[in-house]
Amino acid sequence: LVFLLAYRQLYCHMEESIFNYWLVVQILIVMFFSIFYDPNLLFMGYFPANFIGYYSGKKYFYYFYSLFAISLVIPIIFSWNGVNPESLFFLVPFFIIMLISPFGIRSMNRRMDLERQLDIANEQISHLVKREERMRIARDLHDTLGHTLSLLTLKSQLIAKMVPAQPDSAIQEAKEMEST
Repeated sequence: LVFLLAYRQLYCHMEESIFNYWLVVQILIVMFFSIFYDPNLLFMGYFPANFIGYYSGKKYFYYFYSLFAISLVIPIIFSWNGVNPESLFFLVPFFIIMLISPFGIRSMNRRMDLERQLDIANEQISHLVKREERMRIARDLHDTLGHTLSLLTLKSQLIAKMVPAQPDSAIQEAKEMEST
């Protein structure tokens, strides 16, 4: 029951101090059961091995990994006389897998974090691209509007000079200016 409680607490509490406490409890229970009840209960070590992989920092990861490895070796040493060679063929591969699995979990969690960061970066890039496109359109509109206003200014000056001498041409230029 304590093992199940520790397992549940490890899933529910990601606060580091509480997580550390329940992980140690789970490792000690596996070691205690393997020494005093049955060496095959060592396979319960897959559960804490999974949680050791949740550490992203090297310090805590290697600290708890070392504690975990020691807690697996001690029961084997205590029950070495009772272990027959045939059971070693069964025990050794699972023991190795148990020792490797925290690295796999850690790698998977790191990959998921990198994918999450990549998604955030892609979202930011998308926003920046949209923003840059808006800025480009605004610059184009500004340039076009500037040229149009300059053209209108020139035409109005031309009309002002043409009205006394060529009123019909001035009216035509005024119509062009209006359409512009």
